[in-house]
Amino acid sequence: MSQAIQTNDIKNEIKNTNNNKGAGFTLNTDKSLWNVEKGGFIVTVTFENVDELTMENINKMYDKYDDIISTYKDTVKIGAFNLENDNGVDIDLNIRLEDKEKAIKLGKQFNQESIFNANNFECIELNSRSENSQITTENEIVEVIENV
Repeated sequence: MSQAIQTNDIKNEIKNTNNNKGAGFTLNTDKSLWNVEKGGFIVTVTFENVDELTMENINKMYDKYDDIISTYKDTVKIGAFNLENDNGVDIDLNIRLEDKEKAIKLGKQFNQESIFNANNFECIELNSRSENSQITTENEIVEVIENV
């Protein structure tokens, strides 16, 4: 796939996510669209809410967590999601897990509203989200990744 096609795909995903509640997407470490066919469970460990999703916002998240993203390429993903009961769009730092029970436990630990089941493209509802439970320091994120 050419870089031009990939860039257009991401632009379309950004537009779709901005305009549609419940829409979202996940990116690889190289900022290409993640192939959800790999399956697993996506759990958000920290996020930033923005009024409007742009590639610039996404790049800021990549820059902020660059060391973690490059070290844990197969585990850490950046995503964006337009929550149905929230204002704006969340840019998420996610962890991809194979084990459903571990993913649910981690999602509950961080008071996530839901986790994404990439095996069947459905969200698993957990509970209400609380910004107080998110982690933001690199050391905290690395500790979570290495302990799941």
